[in-house]
Amino acid sequence: MPRNDAVPTVHCLRISKTGTTTLKTLIADNNIRRDIKACNLSLHGHKVSMPEVLQNPNNNVAFFLREPLARFVSGFNHRASDEPRRQNAINNKETKVLKHFATPNDLAEALTSPNEVTQDRAYLVMSVQMHARLHYTDWLVGAGYLESRMHRITFIGFLESYAEDVRRFLRILGVERDIEIPHERRSADSSPRELSDLAQQNLRRWYADDIAIFEWAMQRRLAAESPPSGPAPAEAAGPPAEPESATAEVLAGSRSDG
Repeated sequence: MPRNDAVPTVHCLRISKTGTTTLKTLIADNNIRRDIKACNLSLHGHKVSMPEVLQNPNNNVAFFLREPLARFVSGFNHRASDEPRRQNAINNKETKVLKHFATPNDLAEALTSPNEVTQDRAYLVMSVQMHARLHYTDWLVGAGYLESRMHRITFIGFLESYAEDVRRFLRILGVERDIEIPHERRSADSSPRELSDLAQQNLRRWYADDIAIFEWAMQRRLAAESPPSGPAPAEAAGPPAEPESATAEVLAGSRSDG
C-alpha cells in the first residue's frame, strides 16, 4: 500500500517477548499491508522507542505487552536454548554467565543470594542477557508518560489475549480478512517456568517500573470495558466526531480466555 500523507502513521513498537516478531511475520506472510486503509503502518526493530516516534506530530504508536514476570521467564528460556545461538550467535559474555543458572527460577532467586559470587553472577546476567536487561521503560518511559500521551496511542494489546487482540488491531487498521493467528496453534514446550515466592519477590522489585506500566495498561483496558455509569451524552446520537486516536475502542478488547 503506498504511503498516504493525509492519514496518520501508526508505528508498531517491537517490544521483545511480547509477540511483535510473530505479528511482523504475520503481516508480511499474508500481504496484509495491501488491506490497510485507515492509516500508514510502520513496523520497527527493537531499538526504536515511543519518544522517538512521537517527535513527528503525525505519528501514533501501537504496542503489545506481557505480564513482566512471564516475559522474564520466556526471555531466559529463549536465550538459554540452542535456537538463538544458531540464529544470532549470542555474545560470549552472555553465554558464559548463563551457564551458571539452569532455570529462570535459579537466576531470580540468586538476585538476593547470601553468596556474593552467586549474587554478582545474577546481576551480571540481568545486565547483559538481552531480554532481561531490556525493560518496558526502554520503549515506553513510564506509566505517567503513557497517561500523558494517551491521545497518541492507537492500540495496546496483550500476549495473554494475543489472538483476539491481533484481530482487533487488524480491524482497527481496516483489514477485513479473517487471518489465522500462529499463536493459536502453538503448543506449550517443556522449558522450566515455575517461580518460587522468593523468585517472584525479587523479580517484582527488579521490574517494578515494568509492572507499573503493565498494570496501568490493564487498568485502562478494564476501564474501557466497564459500562458507562450514566446516560450517554446527547451528542452521541448524532454522527460521531473524528477521534484523536482509537485508544478507548481498542483497549476494550477481549480478555484472555485462559
